[in-house]
Amino acid sequence: MITKKYSEIPARNFILTIIILAIIASWIYLFNQTHNMMGFSMGLTMGMKTIPFLIMWTIMMIAMMFPAVFPMVASFGLVYISRHQNGKPTVPIWVFLTGYLVVWTLFGLVAYWGALSLSWIAKIFPQSQNYAPVTIGILFIITGIYQVTPFKNACLGKCRSPMEFIRTSWRDGYKGALIMGFVHGLYCLGCCWLLFILIFPLGIMNITAMGILTLIIFAEKTFSWGQKLNKPSAIILFGIGIAIILFPRILNIF
Repeated sequence: MITKKYSEIPARNFILTIIILAIIASWIYLFNQTHNMMGFSMGLTMGMKTIPFLIMWTIMMIAMMFPAVFPMVASFGLVYISRHQNGKPTVPIWVFLTGYLVVWTLFGLVAYWGALSLSWIAKIFPQSQNYAPVTIGILFIITGIYQVTPFKNACLGKCRSPMEFIRTSWRDGYKGALIMGFVHGLYCLGCCWLLFILIFPLGIMNITAMGILTLIIFAEKTFSWGQKLNKPSAIILFGIGIAIILFPRILNIF
């Protein structure tokens, strides 16, 4: 009886351990790729085709987003064990994670098409590259403004309260867990999509930019005081945007 009662705990701990190892492995891979590509300039998509880009994108997403999503997965695991102990139907954590990954993979596909479109425009209209600093500056400004929008705060509220999200969004069965992961992925995307887009103009393999953005995302989504970072980060991003427009050479710093 005791074995049955706690049989799901090792499975949960195994999944959480795999997540931690995946985060570490992803950062190691990105560090190595950054070193190997140093000195090369291959455009917004690094010259990749769709599938290789999505693989790279997924690795980046695991490195940057999984630290912040870990509390949600851990909470889902606790509810999973509780339901198992009470004889209620349970679903493995990986089903929830699959729904989450689907959202970010689809977003990666949209981002890839957008990057290809911009690269195509730059080739057809070479003079448009003269306006690149202005475009990048405006992107920073928009991202800064978005940091303090009610929509961003609403999404953050869902991400910062894992148990509340699970309590209000619980669905039974594999399909239900998949939908829950998908919905949580949408909230997560609502929090961070513009921050992720900044990776493109800063350099998709810019490890420093990835590290800074990861810390911002983690603090915003994990700590109770994370919401207080919205205004300072908004001011900083807005200021960087203005500076890039006025002094384009600042981009060389990144």
